[in-house]
Amino acid sequence: MRIGYVSADFHRHSAAFVFGPAVLNHNRDEIETFFYCNSPERDHLTETFQAAADHWRPINAMTDGAVAELIRSDAIDVLVDLSGHSSGNRLLVFARKPAPVQVTAWGNAVGTGLETMDYLFSDPVYMTPEDRAFVAEEIYDLPCAIPYLCPGEAPDVSSLPALANGFITFGCFNKTIKITAPALDLWAMVLGRIAGSRILLKDTALDIKSERARLVSELAARGVDPGRLDFLGSTPWAEHMNAYGRLDIALDPVPQAGGTTTLESIWMGVPVVTLKGKTLCSRGSASALSGGGLGDWIADTAAEYVSLAVEKAADIEALAELRGGLREQIRRHPIGDHAAYARAVEAAYREMWRKWCKGAYTREH
Repeated sequence: MRIGYVSADFHRHSAAFVFGPAVLNHNRDEIETFFYCNSPERDHLTETFQAAADHWRPINAMTDGAVAELIRSDAIDVLVDLSGHSSGNRLLVFARKPAPVQVTAWGNAVGTGLETMDYLFSDPVYMTPEDRAFVAEEIYDLPCAIPYLCPGEAPDVSSLPALANGFITFGCFNKTIKITAPALDLWAMVLGRIAGSRILLKDTALDIKSERARLVSELAARGVDPGRLDFLGSTPWAEHMNAYGRLDIALDPVPQAGGTTTLESIWMGVPVVTLKGKTLCSRGSASALSGGGLGDWIADTAAEYVSLAVEKAADIEALAELRGGLREQIRRHPIGDHAAYARAVEAAYREMWRKWCKGAYTREH
């Protein structure tokens, strides 16, 4: 099969960390890949993608019509959009239907609205039955919607900080724009129920003094002593990943849940308490945790979120045991078993292709 991937993110970008496991691990005896790169940006990850591709096609300087003609001339069987409506997308190429089967996946997997987009990769946690009526595409469920490719040599998982500290450290490394009033309400309740606990927040926005002051003020208004708060701003990647070593438990924001941040956290041995909400943007972490065998960290209500955080924090021994084996657990589950994930994706393409062929035969006869 000839599979084409279209993206502006074949470089160090959060989208690449979730589509990487599939596109880098194809069985090259059975799958011939064409990577249509819509960006001039290059780094070491670009080199990795280019080496994995059977054919590398820079398209950033080409018109939509010219790209569509190139794809037709390459005789692509299944064309895959890796961007959705995010920056650098080429959805107007897909609107021209240059391939018999077209799929949107991974990079911004919330649906495109295009009648010419046949399928959307997802999973039952991320995309509920109620959601499926509102997307133009047919949903094809994979073992998990978003796997994880760690983009570099991650630090080793540290021992549980609470063992040395004598107190629980919660944390959130999501962008502070996600830290809403409902999130602060929940976090204040958690901190209020666990004496001596602390919370560490990390984001580039916290290099700004006024943003730190805002969060101090917001939490103080909810009864949290400012002395229980710690902040970290922008750091190099290795230092960023090392900072997870200061956390015992991560607290997901609401209603916009984490994405890559959740994947980083569990890779570094830090489980995440999340609230599975009623919208797609609230269920990214729930999908990731389910795909990593961490379904018991998912809450269905705000009250359950608080109770879950308190309950998990109370069992230091269980937390330490989970932390020590979590990275290996991830590698054994769909979110981190890249070879198995790629086989599932290939099976999906074959099923889609057979369905299209059957339909084409029926139309002709």
